[in-house]
Amino acid sequence: QVPGVGREIDPQAVDLYLTYQYVPHPRTIYRRIHKLPPAHYARFRRGRLELECYWRPDFNHLQHLPVADWSAVYLKDVFATSGMATGMGYVVFAMMVSVGPFVGDAAKERFGSVMLARVCLVFALSGMVVVVLAPVTPLVYLGLACVGLGVSVGFPLAVTAAADLGDRPAAENVAILSFIALLGFLVGPPMIGFVAEMLDLRSGLATLLPTLLLSILLAGLLRRRQRA
Repeated sequence: QVPGVGREIDPQAVDLYLTYQYVPHPRTIYRRIHKLPPAHYARFRRGRLELECYWRPDFNHLQHLPVADWSAVYLKDVFATSGMATGMGYVVFAMMVSVGPFVGDAAKERFGSVMLARVCLVFALSGMVVVVLAPVTPLVYLGLACVGLGVSVGFPLAVTAAADLGDRPAAENVAILSFIALLGFLVGPPMIGFVAEMLDLRSGLATLLPTLLLSILLAGLLRRRQRA
């Protein structure tokens, strides 16, 4: 028992436990006792209590738009590339997906989640437009690089927004987002293939543009609910 800390039961925490079989952070079963976010530790330094994250889930496998799957086909069929030039599109895309997270955290602290998300998604949308309209192969590489950079930061920000919604436990919201993303990866490639079969491959890849535009419009959801 800690002096000065009461043991009064938190009724809302009891309700959460009966609903989800656990009490999500920051609540505990006691009203005046709070717990740390998942995968965080606390450190008291220089008169301040600081929270540090020691682990984050890897969402890299969820960041690949269907355009990455179709890049080699697109380059080979539309631009008649061969060998290394055909696979270079995916290489460029994957490199930018890997580079993005290194600058994403610093940019988020400086510009904020909403501005960063919109800039990244505009990058992705612009890159997709370049890919679809490109007359020469180097412009396709440039477009794929922009798309890779945009989604590399955009998806982790979407995960943050889902975790902060507050309407249900963060893990449940993130699981729903991951399911939607995976569903998109199952539906996206066949949809592109169907449109490409009916029209052409440029038109097939263009079906991704409305999704990116919608993401830009929804970027405002990254504002924390308490600021609403």
